[in-house]
Amino acid sequence: RTDVPHSDAEARTVLPEIVVAEDNADMRKLLVHLLSSEFRVRPARNGREALDFVRERLPALVVTDVMMPEMSGTELCQAIKTDAGLAAVPVMLVTSKAEREMIIVATSAANDCLYCVVAHGALLRVYAKAPLLADQVATNYLKADINGRQRAMLAFALKVCNDSGAIVESDFAALREHGFSDEDAWDIGAITALFGLSNRMANLTSMQPNPEFYLLGRVP
Repeated sequence: RTDVPHSDAEARTVLPEIVVAEDNADMRKLLVHLLSSEFRVRPARNGREALDFVRERLPALVVTDVMMPEMSGTELCQAIKTDAGLAAVPVMLVTSKAEREMIIVATSAANDCLYCVVAHGALLRVYAKAPLLADQVATNYLKADINGRQRAMLAFALKVCNDSGAIVESDFAALREHGFSDEDAWDIGAITALFGLSNRMANLTSMQPNPEFYLLGRVP
């Protein structure tokens, strides 16, 4: 049969091409390794480089981190979806470790959990490379230096935390408007619920954060 590739190189040419945008070099390398058996992967160091790749040759999919320098994943998604020539390209936004920690910090603050706010605030500062962010999110996420997608995520998480009985379809719709899937909504709710239990047990036992957590990630 003439349509069967005769070498690994030929076989790879028939695989769909995707663009992976990730600013962390180790994570980028890992994603390429994990996806290269099913796709031809073009790795990009930030959203702007990924956008250039998409404009150069339309991929089957764009997988992007959210928080990146030069152009974030959210900005990349917006640039693709508002360009008539690119809008058909599917974009998958990968929720970062920093966003998971944002959820934990915001909801732990709502639950008055000193241990989780301090410990996970340290992780948020490290993952986001933003020394002021954890304090902002813990105090008032609406005033924090975050984007609209992250505000929608935290609004949903805090409603699950404070008033879960009032969750309705419009709350899920608000998440979808910012690129979240129903599976993402489940994950946000699950993180909130899990740490709601942790917050209560930490308060019950008067757990105290390690002293080094207070300073971690605040200064270079």
